[in-house]
Amino acid sequence: MLTGPPLLPHIAILTYATVIRCSRTTPLWEKEMVPAGESRNVGETALPFYCSLNFLIDHLIGPKEEEEGDPPHVPQWINCDIRTFDYSLLGQFQVIVADPPWDIHMSLPYGTMTDDEMRRLPLRSLQPDWGILALWVTGRAMELGRELFALWGYRRVDELVWVKTNQLGRLIRTGRTGHWLNHTCEHLLVALKLPAEHPKNAPIPWDTHPTLRRLRKGIDTDVVVAEVRETSRKPDEVYGVIERLAPHGRKLEMFGRKHNTRPGWLTLGNQLGDSQVAESDLHDRLAQK
Repeated sequence: MLTGPPLLPHIAILTYATVIRCSRTTPLWEKEMVPAGESRNVGETALPFYCSLNFLIDHLIGPKEEEEGDPPHVPQWINCDIRTFDYSLLGQFQVIVADPPWDIHMSLPYGTMTDDEMRRLPLRSLQPDWGILALWVTGRAMELGRELFALWGYRRVDELVWVKTNQLGRLIRTGRTGHWLNHTCEHLLVALKLPAEHPKNAPIPWDTHPTLRRLRKGIDTDVVVAEVRETSRKPDEVYGVIERLAPHGRKLEMFGRKHNTRPGWLTLGNQLGDSQVAESDLHDRLAQK
């Protein structure tokens, strides 16, 4: 067992070709180093999971400093029909994450949205220039997602891959998860909202625009290896990646459920049951509607 916070945990992991396994309640420095590929229970905890470097990175870079204009650090959510909701009430968000119920022409245990319903979503009005939009896609939705970026006025700048594992840390291989090959991963497409006056093919001013300079690029990798949980639930580690990339500003998650609610985020979805809003101006606008 490690008895104190490691000075360079990422170096140790790479050197010894190990992964870290821990319970969700285990302090960062109380981890058991398990050789890659080996299965082992950890203490009397429930099903252990593989920790990504995200947890260690949070420990290394420390908590973010609050800035004026940051949202309340409490979970907020609104139960609504995303297809008909009045988005003019919300204001703007530096970050939007969406996990749409794509119509992938397969039998699913939840309702889906048509391609045209997705095209009509007014996401562009919800973000300032250079806002970050992260869109979960799978199967044929990968091409549709790229089409939507162009339609909404965004440019794809990166992509994060979630490699799905089971409780033993092995790739998910069973079940018909693809039309040709069994899919073991999902993709999170990341895009920036382009200013209306920005030429379509012009380079992005990463080093000169103040908003883009504030993005903390290069901290995380573009792969998350994490266990599959409930249907359509995504890894919690992805929130850490996004919050480290853009630690300030309002953040919105669309098509969320109660397990998606998170401090500093506003979640929209039709399976939340009720609503909870801490921002007084947003609360007043919703009450007057």
